[in-house]
Amino acid sequence: MPENRTGTQTSFANFGATDPTLASVASAYGENNGQTANLGSSMQSTPNSETDAYMRRNTKNFKELSYFIAGIDVTDQNLDQLTPYIPGIARLFMHKEPIFMQIAFPTQTDNFKSYIETGYKSVQGINDLSASAETIQGGWANQSYEIITSVEDQTSEITIGLYEQTGSPVREFLELWITGIRDPRSGVAHYHGVVETPKHKTLNDGTAGTYSGYGGINGGMRNVFTYNDNGQIEQQFDENNNARTEFARSAMYVPYGEKYHTAEFVYYDLDPTAHYIEYACMFAHAFPKSVNKDQYNYSSGERSPIEVSVPFSVMKYESRYINDLAVRYLIKDQLEYNYLNFDPLYKKNGLTHQSATDDDINYDLELAKSTAGTATT
Repeated sequence: MPENRTGTQTSFANFGATDPTLASVASAYGENNGQTANLGSSMQSTPNSETDAYMRRNTKNFKELSYFIAGIDVTDQNLDQLTPYIPGIARLFMHKEPIFMQIAFPTQTDNFKSYIETGYKSVQGINDLSASAETIQGGWANQSYEIITSVEDQTSEITIGLYEQTGSPVREFLELWITGIRDPRSGVAHYHGVVETPKHKTLNDGTAGTYSGYGGINGGMRNVFTYNDNGQIEQQFDENNNARTEFARSAMYVPYGEKYHTAEFVYYDLDPTAHYIEYACMFAHAFPKSVNKDQYNYSSGERSPIEVSVPFSVMKYESRYINDLAVRYLIKDQLEYNYLNFDPLYKKNGLTHQSATDDDINYDLELAKSTAGTATT
């Protein structure tokens, strides 16, 4: 292969005249036409043209700027090339709840899902890709070099930080979750009463569709229900085809299996506008590895809020299709970022001002009511 000793930047196109193989590669990547490589299949993309627009890409030509060599040029003509990545905005969604918890404890599951998606204080544990190498040695001087033999994603556990609330809902949900998988006293998986046994008819296999069957902790109630593609319960009906209430969801049994007691999370990092995704991944086969209880220890004078760190065992996935899923969450996630548009949702027509003094103000609000002083006419 010829060497480039001219001092100019190496490109596939430089070799085209002498190496027809590289010339064909250069043509495939568009370099012979002065084009950049096709980014359609890069990590910063999705397989869908509509969602692809939400992925943040850097399409600048890095060959046209010297950046920090011989000083920094931040005049207007160069500023468009100098926009650093700044973290600080990220979203976390519980894409799939543990199915047995949905059935056994629907209220706690719905509350935990909502809280972990909006109350998380930190998400830690995303680690690097690591390359393993083997050494090849030879020659009279026993010189050596390394070759890559494997690449491993080092992420196997994430930690989500949350403030515990009064009533300990975080600790309660996590404890019910892991003790349903394995009872700390008996070592048995019982799903807190909703695990399927030979006495019960299997109601579903967790795939999308409609299923029916008998059985349940509420006394043999018949249930017809649907599961969506994410394994989440969509609707239930009784034998008269009437929609059941949330209470009836606890009348089903599920078979024991990893599918039924683990969760999935979708996580993505946003650019400063919060409208473009810098990075996205899925944490699959997630389950808590411990439940914090050290906050209940006593020390004189301590009155601090409790932040719990919840470690989850996970398998991390990254792909254009995961990006597509994350974008769909982003599109659905309707948040107001402009403080000028903040609305406390008070009902203005319920507000009456009775006098000029604070002690004589009478508020009659639908969402917040307080009364002081004597009303005047």
